[in-house]
Amino acid sequence: MGNYRNYIFVPPGYLLDSPRERDRVFKSGVDFRGYSVADSADPEVPFDVIVIGGGLAGVNLGCSLYHTDDLKYVIVDPGEKLGMNFLSMCDSIGQNVMRSPYEHHPGCQFVHDCELIDFARINYKSLTPVEKEQVKLAIMGHRSVVPMDIFEGFVYHIIESHELEKNHIQDKAENVSLRNGIYVVSLKSGITIKGKNVVFCTGQEALDLPAGYTSPWDSGILQNLKSGDRFAVFGGGQTAATLTYALLKRGASVDLYHRGKSIEFRCADVPAEFFRPEGKIRYVRDGDLKFKKSSIMLEYKEIFDFYCRAGSLKIYPEVGVKDGLVYKCGHKLDMDMSVYKEIILCFGLVPKSFLMLIDRNIDIWDIDYWCSIHDGLYVLGVGAEPILGPAAKNIDGHRVGVARILESISKR
Repeated sequence: MGNYRNYIFVPPGYLLDSPRERDRVFKSGVDFRGYSVADSADPEVPFDVIVIGGGLAGVNLGCSLYHTDDLKYVIVDPGEKLGMNFLSMCDSIGQNVMRSPYEHHPGCQFVHDCELIDFARINYKSLTPVEKEQVKLAIMGHRSVVPMDIFEGFVYHIIESHELEKNHIQDKAENVSLRNGIYVVSLKSGITIKGKNVVFCTGQEALDLPAGYTSPWDSGILQNLKSGDRFAVFGGGQTAATLTYALLKRGASVDLYHRGKSIEFRCADVPAEFFRPEGKIRYVRDGDLKFKKSSIMLEYKEIFDFYCRAGSLKIYPEVGVKDGLVYKCGHKLDMDMSVYKEIILCFGLVPKSFLMLIDRNIDIWDIDYWCSIHDGLYVLGVGAEPILGPAAKNIDGHRVGVARILESISKR
């Protein structure tokens, strides 16, 4: 018998190649455009909950609010459809699969009314043989890869089945003030809405980049690509790996620069066990999600080895960018950047500042156990990281935050 700790499982690279845009099978055909809850609402009667932000955190919260008949709520988001920002960002880097397990999905958790694995099973006949194999592994309790089509279709499905678009105001929140114990949210369109509670689910956005550099979230990168184009990609995480693979598959050549001595693409991750009894016990015991660790994405190894041998991929270690300049081991490099069609910095995202929306007369306190920063004022998603740890930005953190926020609201 060997020591199992000496073995490393390297997932096959073909797991990353699920097809995309099977619209006919997976996407919702219902269109709620033209309807606005604000049109039918009495402006003098406050909502119980105003959700600012319609990304995955807002969708998570909305699905739970759907099951609380005594709470009238509204979701304010400028997107044409809820969840669009996250899904469009995945499309911009050519992401075909979700590395998180089937247990890792948005939706109402306290009744488990709709599970991602069930959505995959319903659409089983439309999956590829590899995707079907992954579903079977998930059913048996093993870690598996989720096709992006399934995840996207599921997001649209729960938005439709929980009637979230009927409670969606397509507008942008610009100010939150407090008058006589009621929050007043001023929108870009000029209307105001009132609420007893406000939850900020404002998510993340791309970093400001130096002149001459491109964000990986620029949808034109893949759309305007021609075979033979040459790109420079800086980064060592999931975004850099996914985008590099997408560029290579489309016939481009890539010079990949990263800061480490050896490249180990890492992805912020939570084990599937977190969503099972043993994981919940550990969470209760530890009191936060800081046991969450990043995982190494070994499934890119064989793929990138192939492209390196073919000559279309070159990997340069110990190289980084600071203030728009390129350094190797602390020494500035003189590089001819004109050889690249685009120079793409994959340095992650930063939280959108929700504090700038809050009227200065509201006394903001440090976020507490209930994800609250003032009576009736809450933060869900990446903004809750000070209390929930680094997992706050992911769906597992959303679930914990939603449970705390709803319990707090019920006690007010």
